[in-house]
Amino acid sequence: MSRFRPIHLVGLSLLAAAFALGWALNNPSSKQNPASGDPNQPTGEIATFDSLNLDPLSPNNSPPSPTENPNSPERFGPLTDTKIEKLGALFRTSRDPAERNSAFLQLINGLTPENAEKIREQIAHLRPESREFQQFHFAWGKVAGAQAVMFGTTTEAPDMAPALAGWASAEPQLAIQWFQSLDMINDPAFDPLLKGRNIPPGDLQDYLVRGLMEGLAAADLNIAADFAYDLNNQDRDRAKIAMRHLTERVIKDLGLDIAIDWSQTLAEGRMQGAATERVASTIGMSDPAAALAWAENLGLENGGGPALSAAYAFRTNGRGGDPHATSVAVDNMPPSLTRDFAINGFTAALRWSDPEGAVVWAQEIQNPHIRDAATVRAAETFFETNPTAANRWLNSASLPKATVDNISAAVPSLQGNALLNELRNR
Repeated sequence: MSRFRPIHLVGLSLLAAAFALGWALNNPSSKQNPASGDPNQPTGEIATFDSLNLDPLSPNNSPPSPTENPNSPERFGPLTDTKIEKLGALFRTSRDPAERNSAFLQLINGLTPENAEKIREQIAHLRPESREFQQFHFAWGKVAGAQAVMFGTTTEAPDMAPALAGWASAEPQLAIQWFQSLDMINDPAFDPLLKGRNIPPGDLQDYLVRGLMEGLAAADLNIAADFAYDLNNQDRDRAKIAMRHLTERVIKDLGLDIAIDWSQTLAEGRMQGAATERVASTIGMSDPAAALAWAENLGLENGGGPALSAAYAFRTNGRGGDPHATSVAVDNMPPSLTRDFAINGFTAALRWSDPEGAVVWAQEIQNPHIRDAATVRAAETFFETNPTAANRWLNSASLPKATVDNISAAVPSLQGNALLNELRNR
């Protein structure tokens, strides 16, 4: 099945070309506070990284002279261990920005799978979020693939994602195959992270998905979207993360107007909804009313449902948001799928200020899948902020067994809880 609507295929190819340009020219990404009311903001990240323009030898980072190719190995000559150490010392100690940058570029230009660890020693003093630290790992990923990514299992720094981004930008299909074949729990190479640092496998996979999507998007927008759609057949939640992240990159690198058009080239369904949800969230950050108008204009068949959820979240808790006015608005809506999506967004934002009210409102949703997701999300926040009241609510709520099970999975403190066993057997 095609991921894109045929009428837009030519435009999509142009978008992919434009995306590559935007990757090199735009500003670094920023992280958003999940408490802002955005129901789509991923939480529990291991780390973030500035993935924009990570290639240190791209034109934006190393402008070539008319007669000089910055990627030519002859530009700086082969790197011996002695030369690596000298360049590293210059990079660490020089107060001249041009001299320091030149030393860094010489190290990156001479990077090979064999000398990468030696070169990494020269930049190990950098903060992990620094551009040069990320650029190094991106470049290492481009030349060494899995070797560069797996080096990150032995370090404390968040260096796996930028390395995977670099690899995916150069060899997208190989990077996808590697990710799809991961068996972290049974692979002892991941023990330092899963057992030594107690990082949940799911969190680590989410982190790697973001790095993978950065690289795939830089390589080919179509490949990136296809990966998200394929992932949806195996891991629906992680596929939504992938599509949301891809949409963020389109917005940041190509602009909101192009992202709006691009979201409508996607095939109807869950993945398009993840994209429109992120677009509506971006609009809602500055203009909640505009986000709501756009979402309502889409219609449910064009990703309008998830967009409505995002818009109602910002109407509740965004700039100029008013939880009471939003509650009146959804209360006056006739029962429908549109109302269900609206309540979903309303409760996603309300849970930060009134989690008890959010779990009660979630029961107004008629669609069982949307109701379950909204209830579990609000209950998780409720148990974090007021576990005593949350237990009382859970005991009296008469929830379906599947919802009780999902709440149990989302709230670690409920594992083995006698109340849950009683609720399951009612």
